[in-house]
Amino acid sequence: MTGYVLRRLAALAPTLFIVSLVAFLALSACPGDPARISLIMSTGNESPSLEAVDAERVRLGFDRPLPERYLAWLGRTLHGDLGYSIQTGRPVGEEVAHAAAASGLLAATAMAVSLLLVLACGVGAAILRGTLFDAAALLWSLLVGSMPDFFIALLAILAFAVHWHLLPVTGYERPAALVLPALSLALSVSAVSARLMRTSMIQAMAGKFLVAARARGLPERVVLGRHALKSAVAPVLSYLGAQLGFLFGGAAVIETLFVWPGLGRLLVESVRSRDAFVVQGCVLAVAGAYAGINLVVDILHAAVDPRIRHVA
Repeated sequence: MTGYVLRRLAALAPTLFIVSLVAFLALSACPGDPARISLIMSTGNESPSLEAVDAERVRLGFDRPLPERYLAWLGRTLHGDLGYSIQTGRPVGEEVAHAAAASGLLAATAMAVSLLLVLACGVGAAILRGTLFDAAALLWSLLVGSMPDFFIALLAILAFAVHWHLLPVTGYERPAALVLPALSLALSVSAVSARLMRTSMIQAMAGKFLVAARARGLPERVVLGRHALKSAVAPVLSYLGAQLGFLFGGAAVIETLFVWPGLGRLLVESVRSRDAFVVQGCVLAVAGAYAGINLVVDILHAAVDPRIRHVA
């Protein structure tokens, strides 16, 4: 198991390096002048002189060649210095850390709700296969799975905020404001996961190892809960791990709809304003979180299914 974990850790470094390089080159190719934007934000003058723009470009380091700029930024990043925001002047590390905490809270809550829905609908539909509950669970997963997450969010806003006035739409400081964005993401993720859980559970219940478990006189709840569920959860775990990485940094639409101060919203706003250092910090944070989450999922997958350790 230790060798498997070390191999996975060794694969993270080149992945993060490639992501940082692609993000840096893509942002450099975008139209707009970060030096001019920085001057406008700091002075309020919408028509700064060419001399002032050139001086600001030198101060920010944008006058140097691309390879030199990238190596300088990478060196600072390895020492924990992500630079300063062009818009706010605050350290990028502080802004990214605050946004990452908000995204992490939203992603963890959405994943917890999603797991409850997956276990209730997926496992329940497999055990009660062919019943009305099974048909209702499949219909629910097909309907919700065919809707984009922003449409689910709009329906939730109309129902719980506009019509019934039960929950707020915005307000990061209020716990109740977490319900609607987390529920919107959880429903979107759990729809496909529930169908996958149902199929995997049905295949596990048809396995010969369950016959042996019943022959040993084990109770049915132990046979299903300890043996069938353990075998069925592996493919679902891999899918949910990928979805958790998406929830952490890719839920920009949901974060924008609910004015949630997460990484996705910060990334969109920073790209729009050409805040280069914040964009690079956000991309690194999202890539690191995604890689870290997938590493944890791979380790859990290997713990559930020991065969994975010998083929990966």
